[in-house]
Amino acid sequence: MTAFFCYLKARRAALKKEQPALSNTQIVSKMSQEWKALSTKEKECYEKIAQKDKERYTKEKKAYEEKKKKSPKVEKKASPKKAPKKVKAHKKAAKKVIKKKGKTAKH
Repeated sequence: MTAFFCYLKARRAALKKEQPALSNTQIVSKMSQEWKALSTKEKECYEKIAQKDKERYTKEKKAYEEKKKKSPKVEKKASPKKAPKKVKAHKKAAKKVIKKKGKTAKH
């Protein structure tokens, strides 16, 4: 999460209380203007929050990937709805025989 999004998260509820008539689009636009007006020093606390969140995310992602590597892979089972290929081939052959018989009977 970026410092700007940390600011949005912290400021949104207060702004909504201050100006309840604003639409969501207007709220975001107003907060964007406020963000641009903030000094570097004022933005610093949000940048620290964003950095901590990034570190948390990186740590959790690494733990997840390690867990994923250690867990055994699950094999997928064949769907019981599908007929085996041998049966399908047999059905196709039977249809061909029936078509041939139909053609010879007409002549």
